[in-house]
Amino acid sequence: MVWQDVWDAGVKLPPEVVIEIWKNTSLVSEAQSWSTYLSKAIHEGYEVILAAPFNLSMLSYRKWSASDSIIDSEFYKWYNIDLFTDFIGNETIRERLIGGEAILDEKSVDATNSLKRFWPRAAVVAEKLWSVSNMNTMEDPLARFYVHGSRIHELLKS
Repeated sequence: MVWQDVWDAGVKLPPEVVIEIWKNTSLVSEAQSWSTYLSKAIHEGYEVILAAPFNLSMLSYRKWSASDSIIDSEFYKWYNIDLFTDFIGNETIRERLIGGEAILDEKSVDATNSLKRFWPRAAVVAEKLWSVSNMNTMEDPLARFYVHGSRIHELLKS
């Protein structure tokens, strides 16, 4: 497995190599969209792990109130990501996307805040990646998010 930088540099990779797509326009200003990288790598025959849209360091922080809508939350935005935006290809080709990863920039965390920054956000990414691709409503996962969030909150208190 290699980060996409190796592939971007034009290194000749064996066909069994898995490429992790991590670049996105929000991280690297001269980068293309992650969906462009995903489509290109898959069409070149590589299997891919997708991390770019699930960068937990790219959160927008704000104070929430009881009247806020779940639609405005990071959870909702991550859950509704279309993994095959701008993708051309059949289901067999799509199966080369073999997984995803929630990533967190080490410059934004340390031992005092890593758990609070990572959880429960990573649970939303996991829920998205484990769910069927056409599941786009928040009703079922939202109940699970609340339960899981409560469990994590209890763990962090101890």
